[in-house]
Amino acid sequence: NYFKRHITSEVTFTVNTSRELKREFQYIKWDNYATATHVWRDNNQDGIQDLDEFFPILNNETQNTFVRFLVPTSEYITAFTNNLNYRLNLKGPSSWRQEKGLKSFIARFDNLSVLNTERKSTDNSLNSRLNPFDGLFDRLNLTNVNVLSAQKSIRSTLFFNRTNSKYGFDLTKSNLATKQLITNGTDSRLLDGWNFNSRVNMSKYLSSNTAFGFEDKISISTYLPTRNYEINEKEIKEILAFQPLTSLRLSVNYSYLLKQGNSDLENVKAKINKVGFEVKVNQVSKRTITASVNYIEINYNGEANTPLGYEIVEGLQIGNNYTWQTNIQQRLSNGLNINVIYEGRKSDNNEAIHTGRMQVSALF
Repeated sequence: NYFKRHITSEVTFTVNTSRELKREFQYIKWDNYATATHVWRDNNQDGIQDLDEFFPILNNETQNTFVRFLVPTSEYITAFTNNLNYRLNLKGPSSWRQEKGLKSFIARFDNLSVLNTERKSTDNSLNSRLNPFDGLFDRLNLTNVNVLSAQKSIRSTLFFNRTNSKYGFDLTKSNLATKQLITNGTDSRLLDGWNFNSRVNMSKYLSSNTAFGFEDKISISTYLPTRNYEINEKEIKEILAFQPLTSLRLSVNYSYLLKQGNSDLENVKAKINKVGFEVKVNQVSKRTITASVNYIEINYNGEANTPLGYEIVEGLQIGNNYTWQTNIQQRLSNGLNINVIYEGRKSDNNEAIHTGRMQVSALF
Protein backbone atom coordinates (compact mmCIF):
# COMPACT_ATOMS: atom_id res chain seq x y z
CA ASN A 1 0.00 0.00 0.00
CA TYR A 2 1.77 3.17 -1.22
CA PHE A 3 1.08 6.86 -1.82
CA LYS A 4 -2.15 7.08 0.20
CA ARG A 5 -3.77 4.11 -1.55
CA HIS A 6 -3.09 5.47 -5.03
CA ILE A 7 -0.91 2.43 -5.74
CA THR A 8 -1.82 -0.88 -4.10
CA SER A 9 -0.43 -4.34 -4.79
CA GLU A 10 -0.78 -7.90 -3.50
CA VAL A 11 1.45 -10.88 -4.28
CA THR A 12 1.62 -14.55 -3.26
CA PHE A 13 4.10 -17.15 -4.56
CA THR A 14 4.30 -20.86 -3.72
CA VAL A 15 6.40 -23.82 -4.91
CA ASN A 16 6.01 -27.52 -4.21
CA THR A 17 6.83 -31.01 -5.48
CA SER A 18 4.14 -33.63 -6.03
CA ARG A 19 3.23 -36.75 -7.95
CA GLU A 20 0.91 -35.84 -10.82
CA LEU A 21 -1.74 -38.41 -11.68
CA LYS A 22 -2.37 -39.03 -15.36
CA ARG A 23 -6.00 -38.75 -16.40
CA GLU A 24 -8.11 -39.73 -19.36
CA PHE A 25 -11.33 -38.37 -20.78
CA GLN A 26 -14.48 -40.43 -20.86
CA TYR A 27 -17.69 -39.31 -22.54
CA ILE A 28 -20.86 -40.67 -20.95
CA LYS A 29 -24.25 -40.49 -22.71
CA TRP A 30 -26.32 -37.92 -20.86
CA ASP A 31 -30.05 -37.72 -21.63
CA ASN A 32 -30.54 -34.68 -19.39
CA TYR A 33 -29.41 -32.29 -22.13
CA ALA A 34 -29.88 -29.26 -19.88
CA THR A 35 -26.80 -30.29 -17.86
CA ALA A 36 -24.79 -31.96 -20.64
CA THR A 37 -21.36 -30.58 -21.54
CA HIS A 38 -20.64 -32.04 -25.00
CA VAL A 39 -22.43 -33.10 -28.16
CA TRP A 40 -21.40 -35.95 -30.49
CA ARG A 41 -21.52 -35.44 -34.25
CA ASP A 42 -20.74 -38.44 -36.43
CA ASN A 43 -18.68 -36.52 -39.00
CA ASN A 44 -17.44 -39.58 -40.94
CA GLN A 45 -20.82 -41.37 -40.73
CA ASP A 46 -19.31 -44.63 -39.40
CA GLY A 47 -21.38 -44.83 -36.21
CA ILE A 48 -18.22 -44.93 -34.04
CA GLN A 49 -17.77 -42.29 -31.34
CA ASP A 50 -14.28 -41.01 -32.17
CA LEU A 51 -12.61 -38.59 -29.75
CA ASP A 52 -12.42 -35.80 -32.32
CA GLU A 53 -16.20 -35.98 -32.87
CA PHE A 54 -17.12 -34.59 -29.43
CA PHE A 55 -17.64 -30.84 -29.21
CA PRO A 56 -18.34 -28.53 -26.25
CA ILE A 57 -21.96 -27.39 -26.31
CA LEU A 58 -21.99 -23.77 -27.50
CA ASN A 59 -25.78 -23.55 -27.98
CA ASN A 60 -28.63 -25.58 -26.57
CA GLU A 61 -28.49 -29.14 -27.94
CA THR A 62 -31.09 -31.84 -27.33
CA GLN A 63 -29.72 -34.87 -29.22
CA ASN A 64 -26.54 -36.95 -28.80
CA THR A 65 -25.59 -35.08 -25.63
CA PHE A 66 -22.80 -36.29 -23.34
CA VAL A 67 -20.93 -35.37 -20.17
CA ARG A 68 -17.14 -35.46 -20.16
CA PHE A 69 -15.46 -36.90 -17.07
CA LEU A 70 -11.79 -36.80 -16.13
CA VAL A 71 -11.01 -40.33 -14.91
CA PRO A 72 -7.76 -40.93 -12.98
CA THR A 73 -5.42 -43.72 -14.06
CA SER A 74 -2.78 -45.65 -12.11
CA GLU A 75 0.15 -43.78 -13.71
CA TYR A 76 2.05 -41.08 -11.79
CA ILE A 77 4.64 -38.50 -12.82
CA THR A 78 6.81 -36.43 -10.49
CA ALA A 79 5.90 -32.79 -11.01
CA PHE A 80 7.42 -29.51 -9.83
CA THR A 81 4.82 -26.80 -9.33
CA ASN A 82 5.02 -23.04 -8.91
CA ASN A 83 2.12 -20.66 -8.47
CA LEU A 84 2.11 -16.85 -8.65
CA ASN A 85 -0.77 -14.46 -7.95
CA TYR A 86 -0.21 -10.73 -8.36
CA ARG A 87 -2.63 -7.80 -8.29
CA LEU A 88 -1.74 -4.16 -9.01
CA ASN A 89 -4.17 -1.25 -8.76
CA LEU A 90 -3.19 2.24 -9.94
CA LYS A 91 -5.54 5.10 -9.15
CA GLY A 92 -5.27 8.78 -9.96
CA PRO A 93 -5.23 11.02 -6.84
CA SER A 94 -8.82 11.96 -6.00
CA SER A 95 -7.71 15.39 -4.80
CA TRP A 96 -6.55 16.18 -8.34
CA ARG A 97 -10.14 15.97 -9.61
CA GLN A 98 -10.75 19.44 -8.19
CA GLU A 99 -7.75 20.81 -10.07
CA LYS A 100 -7.71 22.08 -13.65
CA GLY A 101 -5.71 21.04 -16.67
CA LEU A 102 -3.46 17.96 -16.76
CA LYS A 103 -3.95 16.95 -13.10
CA SER A 104 -7.73 16.79 -13.48
CA PHE A 105 -7.32 14.68 -16.64
CA ILE A 106 -4.90 12.20 -15.01
CA ALA A 107 -7.17 11.80 -11.96
CA ARG A 108 -9.87 10.31 -14.18
CA PHE A 109 -7.75 7.23 -15.02
CA ASP A 110 -7.58 3.93 -13.12
CA ASN A 111 -5.74 0.73 -13.96
CA LEU A 112 -6.28 -2.76 -12.59
CA SER A 113 -3.84 -5.54 -13.55
CA VAL A 114 -4.07 -9.16 -12.40
CA LEU A 115 -1.60 -11.99 -13.07
CA ASN A 116 -2.27 -15.62 -12.11
CA THR A 117 0.01 -18.49 -13.15
CA GLU A 118 0.35 -22.15 -12.21
CA ARG A 119 2.75 -24.54 -13.95
CA LYS A 120 3.52 -28.20 -13.34
CA SER A 121 6.69 -29.43 -15.04
CA THR A 122 9.02 -32.42 -15.03
CA ASP A 123 12.00 -30.08 -15.50
CA ASN A 124 13.89 -30.15 -12.18
CA SER A 125 16.25 -27.28 -13.02
CA LEU A 126 16.34 -24.48 -10.47
CA ASN A 127 15.18 -21.89 -12.98
CA SER A 128 12.13 -23.89 -14.01
CA ARG A 129 11.14 -24.73 -10.43
CA LEU A 130 11.53 -21.23 -8.95
CA ASN A 131 10.96 -18.87 -11.88
CA PRO A 132 7.21 -18.40 -12.55
CA PHE A 133 8.05 -16.29 -15.63
CA ASP A 134 9.97 -19.09 -17.36
CA GLY A 135 8.21 -19.44 -20.73
CA LEU A 136 5.27 -17.38 -19.46
CA PHE A 137 4.94 -15.29 -22.61
CA ASP A 138 6.11 -18.03 -24.98
CA ARG A 139 3.31 -19.52 -27.04
CA LEU A 140 5.44 -22.59 -27.69
CA ASN A 141 5.40 -23.31 -23.94
CA LEU A 142 2.04 -24.96 -24.61
CA THR A 143 3.78 -27.69 -26.62
CA ASN A 144 6.81 -28.09 -24.34
CA VAL A 145 6.88 -31.78 -23.43
CA ASN A 146 8.32 -30.96 -19.98
CA VAL A 147 5.23 -28.93 -19.05
CA LEU A 148 2.52 -31.31 -17.81
CA SER A 149 -0.15 -28.72 -17.10
CA ALA A 150 -0.31 -24.97 -17.02
CA GLN A 151 -2.76 -22.17 -16.34
CA LYS A 152 -2.04 -18.55 -17.12
CA SER A 153 -4.28 -15.53 -16.80
CA ILE A 154 -3.07 -12.00 -17.49
CA ARG A 155 -5.61 -9.21 -17.53
CA SER A 156 -5.02 -5.46 -17.46
CA THR A 157 -7.80 -2.87 -17.75
CA LEU A 158 -7.39 0.88 -18.13
CA PHE A 159 -10.47 2.83 -17.01
CA PHE A 160 -11.40 6.43 -17.79
CA ASN A 161 -14.21 8.07 -15.80
CA ARG A 162 -14.89 4.75 -14.10
CA THR A 163 -17.35 6.19 -11.57
CA ASN A 164 -18.76 8.91 -13.81
CA SER A 165 -22.50 8.44 -14.43
CA LYS A 166 -22.47 10.24 -17.81
CA TYR A 167 -19.69 8.69 -19.87
CA GLY A 168 -16.54 6.61 -19.68
CA PHE A 169 -14.50 3.93 -21.40
CA ASP A 170 -12.19 1.02 -20.62
CA LEU A 171 -9.48 -0.78 -22.59
CA THR A 172 -8.61 -4.38 -21.65
CA LYS A 173 -5.69 -6.57 -22.63
CA SER A 174 -6.17 -10.25 -21.79
CA ASN A 175 -4.08 -13.37 -22.24
CA LEU A 176 -5.41 -16.74 -21.08
CA ALA A 177 -3.79 -20.14 -21.57
CA THR A 178 -4.41 -23.65 -20.27
CA LYS A 179 -2.65 -26.96 -20.78
CA GLN A 180 -3.86 -30.33 -19.52
CA LEU A 181 -2.15 -33.72 -19.41
CA ILE A 182 -4.11 -36.89 -20.22
CA THR A 183 -3.02 -40.42 -21.10
CA ASN A 184 -3.09 -39.80 -24.86
CA GLY A 185 -1.13 -36.54 -24.73
CA THR A 186 -1.89 -32.90 -23.91
CA ASP A 187 -4.66 -30.41 -24.74
CA SER A 188 -3.80 -26.71 -24.84
CA ARG A 189 -5.86 -23.57 -25.38
CA LEU A 190 -4.75 -19.96 -25.79
CA LEU A 191 -6.83 -16.78 -25.93
CA ASP A 192 -5.17 -13.44 -26.55
CA GLY A 193 -7.08 -10.24 -27.21
CA TRP A 194 -7.83 -6.55 -26.89
CA ASN A 195 -11.26 -5.16 -25.99
CA PHE A 196 -12.46 -1.55 -25.95
CA ASN A 197 -15.79 -0.54 -24.36
CA SER A 198 -17.39 2.89 -24.16
CA ARG A 199 -20.61 4.01 -22.46
CA VAL A 200 -22.57 7.21 -22.87
CA ASN A 201 -25.76 8.15 -21.02
CA MET A 202 -27.37 10.45 -23.56
CA SER A 203 -30.31 11.28 -21.29
CA LYS A 204 -32.02 10.09 -18.15
CA TYR A 205 -33.65 7.25 -20.07
CA LEU A 206 -31.36 6.54 -23.02
CA SER A 207 -27.83 5.07 -23.01
CA SER A 208 -25.38 3.68 -25.55
CA ASN A 209 -22.61 1.09 -25.25
CA THR A 210 -20.08 0.51 -28.01
CA ALA A 211 -17.48 -2.27 -28.04
CA PHE A 212 -14.58 -3.26 -30.30
CA GLY A 213 -12.66 -6.50 -29.92
CA PHE A 214 -9.70 -8.36 -31.43
CA GLU A 215 -9.03 -11.93 -30.33
CA ASP A 216 -6.71 -14.75 -31.32
CA LYS A 217 -7.77 -18.27 -30.31
CA ILE A 218 -5.36 -21.20 -30.58
CA SER A 219 -6.07 -24.89 -29.97
CA ILE A 220 -3.18 -27.38 -29.73
CA SER A 221 -3.64 -31.12 -29.30
CA THR A 222 -0.79 -33.64 -29.38
CA TYR A 223 -3.11 -36.59 -30.12
CA LEU A 224 -5.99 -35.18 -32.19
CA PRO A 225 -4.67 -33.45 -35.36
CA THR A 226 -8.10 -32.01 -36.21
CA ARG A 227 -8.00 -29.99 -32.95
CA ASN A 228 -4.94 -28.01 -34.05
CA TYR A 229 -6.15 -24.67 -35.38
CA GLU A 230 -6.06 -20.89 -34.95
CA ILE A 231 -8.95 -18.42 -35.17
CA ASN A 232 -8.60 -14.66 -35.56
CA GLU A 233 -11.67 -12.62 -34.61
CA LYS A 234 -12.63 -8.96 -35.07
CA GLU A 235 -15.92 -7.70 -33.64
CA ILE A 236 -17.85 -4.45 -33.29
CA LYS A 237 -20.96 -4.29 -31.12
CA GLU A 238 -23.48 -1.59 -30.30
CA ILE A 239 -26.16 -1.68 -27.57
CA LEU A 240 -28.84 1.00 -27.32
CA ALA A 241 -30.86 0.86 -24.08
CA PHE A 242 -34.05 2.66 -23.07
CA GLN A 243 -35.10 2.65 -19.40
CA PRO A 244 -38.35 4.57 -18.82
CA LEU A 245 -38.78 3.08 -15.33
CA THR A 246 -36.36 1.82 -12.71
CA SER A 247 -38.00 -1.60 -13.04
CA LEU A 248 -38.09 -1.77 -16.86
CA ARG A 249 -35.24 -1.81 -19.39
CA LEU A 250 -35.51 -2.26 -23.15
CA SER A 251 -32.45 -2.70 -25.37
CA VAL A 252 -31.53 -3.45 -28.96
CA ASN A 253 -28.12 -4.66 -30.04
CA TYR A 254 -26.20 -5.27 -33.23
CA SER A 255 -22.83 -6.95 -33.74
CA TYR A 256 -20.67 -7.64 -36.76
CA LEU A 257 -18.06 -10.37 -36.45
CA LEU A 258 -15.28 -11.41 -38.81
CA LYS A 259 -13.52 -14.73 -38.24
CA GLN A 260 -10.61 -16.33 -40.04
CA GLY A 261 -9.64 -19.91 -39.23
CA ASN A 262 -6.46 -21.73 -40.17
CA SER A 263 -5.44 -25.36 -39.74
CA ASP A 264 -3.40 -27.98 -41.58
CA LEU A 265 -6.59 -29.13 -43.31
CA GLU A 266 -8.40 -25.89 -44.19
CA ASN A 267 -8.30 -22.09 -44.32
CA VAL A 268 -11.76 -20.59 -43.85
CA LYS A 269 -13.52 -17.27 -43.29
CA ALA A 270 -16.85 -16.28 -41.75
CA LYS A 271 -18.95 -13.13 -41.55
CA ILE A 272 -21.56 -13.05 -38.80
CA ASN A 273 -24.31 -10.44 -38.35
CA LYS A 274 -26.38 -10.50 -35.19
CA VAL A 275 -29.40 -8.35 -34.28
CA GLY A 276 -31.12 -8.73 -30.93
CA PHE A 277 -33.82 -7.30 -28.69
CA GLU A 278 -34.06 -7.71 -24.91
CA VAL A 279 -36.61 -6.81 -22.23
CA LYS A 280 -35.73 -6.85 -18.53
CA VAL A 281 -38.22 -6.38 -15.70
CA ASN A 282 -36.77 -6.10 -12.21
CA GLN A 283 -38.84 -6.00 -9.05
CA VAL A 284 -36.42 -5.46 -6.19
CA SER A 285 -36.29 -8.32 -3.67
CA LYS A 286 -39.02 -10.19 -5.56
CA ARG A 287 -38.29 -11.28 -9.12
CA THR A 288 -36.31 -10.55 -12.26
CA ILE A 289 -37.64 -11.45 -15.72
CA THR A 290 -35.42 -11.28 -18.80
CA ALA A 291 -36.56 -12.12 -22.33
CA SER A 292 -34.50 -11.84 -25.52
CA VAL A 293 -34.70 -12.76 -29.19
CA ASN A 294 -31.87 -12.74 -31.75
CA TYR A 295 -31.43 -13.09 -35.49
CA ILE A 296 -28.00 -14.38 -36.57
CA GLU A 297 -26.84 -14.54 -40.16
CA ILE A 298 -23.73 -16.66 -40.80
CA ASN A 299 -21.81 -16.60 -44.07
CA TYR A 300 -19.12 -19.29 -43.94
CA ASN A 301 -17.07 -20.85 -46.74
CA GLY A 302 -16.17 -24.05 -44.87
CA GLU A 303 -17.82 -27.11 -43.33
CA ALA A 304 -19.69 -26.48 -40.06
CA ASN A 305 -19.23 -30.06 -38.76
CA THR A 306 -15.43 -29.97 -38.39
CA PRO A 307 -13.89 -28.99 -35.03
CA LEU A 308 -12.72 -25.69 -36.55
CA GLY A 309 -16.07 -25.05 -38.22
CA TYR A 310 -18.06 -25.86 -35.08
CA GLU A 311 -15.99 -23.35 -33.10
CA ILE A 312 -16.38 -20.62 -35.73
CA VAL A 313 -20.17 -20.91 -36.14
CA GLU A 314 -20.56 -21.47 -32.36
CA GLY A 315 -22.73 -24.55 -32.79
CA LEU A 316 -25.20 -22.82 -35.11
CA GLN A 317 -25.88 -23.47 -38.80
CA ILE A 318 -24.66 -21.67 -41.91
CA GLY A 319 -27.34 -19.25 -43.10
CA ASN A 320 -30.17 -17.82 -41.01
CA ASN A 321 -30.49 -18.63 -37.31
CA TYR A 322 -32.97 -17.51 -34.69
CA THR A 323 -32.49 -17.84 -30.93
CA TRP A 324 -34.68 -16.80 -28.02
CA GLN A 325 -34.52 -17.05 -24.25
CA THR A 326 -36.62 -16.31 -21.18
CA ASN A 327 -35.14 -16.28 -17.68
CA ILE A 328 -37.26 -15.89 -14.54
CA GLN A 329 -35.55 -15.49 -11.16
CA GLN A 330 -38.03 -15.59 -8.29
CA ARG A 331 -37.29 -15.06 -4.62
CA LEU A 332 -39.60 -17.36 -2.64
CA SER A 333 -38.44 -16.52 0.90
CA ASN A 334 -35.33 -15.49 2.79
CA GLY A 335 -32.48 -17.45 1.25
CA LEU A 336 -34.66 -19.52 -1.09
CA ASN A 337 -34.63 -18.72 -4.83
CA ILE A 338 -35.96 -20.41 -7.95
CA ASN A 339 -34.63 -19.89 -11.47
CA VAL A 340 -36.59 -21.01 -14.56
CA ILE A 341 -34.93 -20.84 -17.98
CA TYR A 342 -36.43 -21.49 -21.41
CA GLU A 343 -34.26 -21.41 -24.55
CA GLY A 344 -34.98 -22.07 -28.18
CA ARG A 345 -33.32 -21.86 -31.57
CA LYS A 346 -34.27 -22.34 -35.21
CA SER A 347 -32.19 -22.45 -38.39
CA ASP A 348 -32.85 -22.90 -42.09
CA ASN A 349 -34.21 -26.35 -43.01
CA ASN A 350 -34.20 -27.47 -39.35
CA GLU A 351 -36.96 -27.82 -36.82
CA ALA A 352 -37.03 -25.54 -33.80
CA ILE A 353 -35.24 -26.86 -30.71
CA HIS A 354 -36.67 -26.03 -27.28
CA THR A 355 -34.87 -26.40 -23.96
CA GLY A 356 -36.19 -25.78 -20.45
CA ARG A 357 -34.61 -26.15 -17.04
CA MET A 358 -35.27 -25.12 -13.47
CA GLN A 359 -32.94 -24.55 -10.54
CA VAL A 360 -33.73 -24.07 -6.85
CA SER A 361 -31.07 -22.65 -4.53
CA ALA A 362 -31.03 -22.13 -0.78
CA LEU A 363 -28.63 -19.83 1.07
CA PHE A 364 -27.96 -20.57 4.71
